[in-house]
Formats: sequence, C-alpha cells, structure tokens
Amino acid sequence: MAAKTPPESPIEWCQRMQDNAKDGAEAMTYFSLKERWVGIIAEANKLRSKQVKNQSP
Repeated sequence: MAAKTPPESPIEWCQRMQDNAKDGAEAMTYFSLKERWVGIIAEANKLRSKQVKNQSP
C-alpha cells in the first residue's frame, strides 16, 4: 500500500503554479495570490493566539 502524501497547502499550491507558469504575468498572479495567503494565515494565527491567551486561567 502506498504511503499517503499530505495535502498541499494553499501556499505550496501557489508556489507550484508560479513555478509552472507560462509567462511572467501568470507567475506574478500566483505570486500575488501566495502573498495574500501568507497574510491571511498570519492573521489567523494571530487571532488564534489571542483566543488561546483569553482562554488561559
């Protein structure tokens, strides 16, 4: 039985699509999307950290 590979993160997907882009404009589109995902994930982590602090006794 083959080992399952973990699912690709949105950032990994964007990077792969950027690497396989047909031209610079397409690569830049995926780069911009990746940067937005980085920001979204950073914001989610920050909010999650605040929730954990608020739940601590």
